[in-house]
Amino acid sequence: MTSKRSDRGTLRVNKVRNGMTIHYPLASISGQVTSVDKNDQINSIAVIRDEILFKWTVSDGTFKCLVPLKIGRNSVAFETKNSFPLTLDIDLIYRPHKENERFIRILYVVCRDQWGGIFERGCFQSLPDQDNSMKLAQQKISLAILMLQTFMGETTPSHYSFRTETGQNGMPKVHVFTIEKTQNELWSLSQQDLWKLVAENVLASKLANQNCKFLAFCSFSRYVCDRFVNSEISSDEIKKMTKGYVALGGGGLALLSSACFYSWPATIDQIESCFTNTRSIDRSLLMDDSGGSGTFGGCYSNTLGALAHEIGHIFDLGHSKFGIMSSAYRDIEKFFLASKDFVLDGGTKWWSRSASLLLTNHKWFNGHQDSLEDAFRLTDTTLRSRYGVMVIEYRESSGLGVRFKEYFLPAKWVKLEIHPDDCSLIAMDIKGNIFRRDVTNSIPSMYARPQHVIPMA
Repeated sequence: MTSKRSDRGTLRVNKVRNGMTIHYPLASISGQVTSVDKNDQINSIAVIRDEILFKWTVSDGTFKCLVPLKIGRNSVAFETKNSFPLTLDIDLIYRPHKENERFIRILYVVCRDQWGGIFERGCFQSLPDQDNSMKLAQQKISLAILMLQTFMGETTPSHYSFRTETGQNGMPKVHVFTIEKTQNELWSLSQQDLWKLVAENVLASKLANQNCKFLAFCSFSRYVCDRFVNSEISSDEIKKMTKGYVALGGGGLALLSSACFYSWPATIDQIESCFTNTRSIDRSLLMDDSGGSGTFGGCYSNTLGALAHEIGHIFDLGHSKFGIMSSAYRDIEKFFLASKDFVLDGGTKWWSRSASLLLTNHKWFNGHQDSLEDAFRLTDTTLRSRYGVMVIEYRESSGLGVRFKEYFLPAKWVKLEIHPDDCSLIAMDIKGNIFRRDVTNSIPSMYARPQHVIPMA
C-alpha cells in the first residue's frame, strides 16, 4: 500500500508500492480517496503515465484503474478531480516473464463468400451506424486479451500470466486467418464440428507451433432474427438464431463468436463506459448474450467472462461451482470496476483451490521445462510421478470438478480414489507436467476435449 496525506485529505493505492515490478503490460490499481471537506466531492481521478492521461470514476471514495506500461520504469501520477486536488506519484517497473517460451497466438478467422472473396470483408456484426471493420475487431480483441492477462496475473497466487505475441505497438498481435470455406458451409456446422474444422486448419498452417496455444474468433458469426422476439426468449434460443455461434475451449484452441463485438471497447478509455452501458439491446438486430440484463454493458461483461472461461479450459481447468469456471463468469466486471471487496459464492473470489493450483504451476504461466513422456506412470490404480504429484482433480461427465486432493509435500506415488460417477481425472506434478485419464474407457488422453461455456442460470 502507498498513500499520501495532506491537510486536504488522503489518496491511497492498494497492494502497490513504489518501484514494484509487474510481469504483464496492463497494471490494475485500486485505491481510496478521502477529502477533509465533505462538500468537496471527488467523483473522478486522473491517472497519468508519461503524459498519457486516463480518467476513472471514483465511487464511494473507491477507484480502480488500468494503466498501460512500457517495458522498464514507468512514472505514474494520480490526481483527484475536485476543488482541492490530491496527488500521488509512484514508479512501476514492467518486466515481461521472458523465461517462458510458451505463448498464446490470437486469430481472427475469416471465410470466403460465394464469389471467392472474403465474406463481408471480415467485418463483424453491429448496428448500421457503427464501425465494424476487421481492423477495429483486431483492436477490440487485442484489448480484451490484454485485460485478461492482467485478470489472471492479479487473481492467481503466483501473479504470473500467460504470454502473447505482441505487435509493434506493444499490444497483443491478432493474426487474420482464412478458412477456405463459405459462410454457408460454416453456418451448417455444429459448435463441435466448427471447433474441429478450425483446429485442423490451424494445425495444418504455418502458424502451428508446439509452444503456442490459440485463441480464435469467428468473424462470420451472424445473428438472424426472423420472428418477433420478446423478453422471455431463452439464451439457448438466441444462440440457435446466431449462425456460426461457438464458445468452446480445450486442448490447444479456444474458439468464440464475434456476434457481440458491438458491445466491446477498442481503447482503454472506453472500458469503464462499456461495462456500465445501460443501453438496451435491440433483439431484432443484435444478439443478446447479456446473461439476462438485456443491456450492452451486460453483454460485454458476459462475453468477456465467457472468454476468460474458455481460456481456463485451454489451460486444463474443468468447471467449478463458483468463480470464472462456473456460470458466474459474468461477474468479471467486478474485477475491473470500482467496488468494495467482492467475493463470489463459495468464499473465493475467482478460482477454486484446485484451479488455482493448476494455474500457478502451469507451464504456460511459469516457464517450466518441456513436458516429459515418462513424468507419470500408471500401474493399476497407482499413479507414480518422477517429480511428485502436487494436485489431483476428479471430474464428472460435464467437466465439473467434484473433488480434489492437494499434496503439500509432492507425492512420488498416489493411490487413485475413483468413484462410480467419476468420468475423468487430471493430475499435475511440481514441474507442471500433466497426466489425464478418461476413467470411463481407461484410455490416456493427450488432449482435452473442448468444453462449452456454462449457460447463465
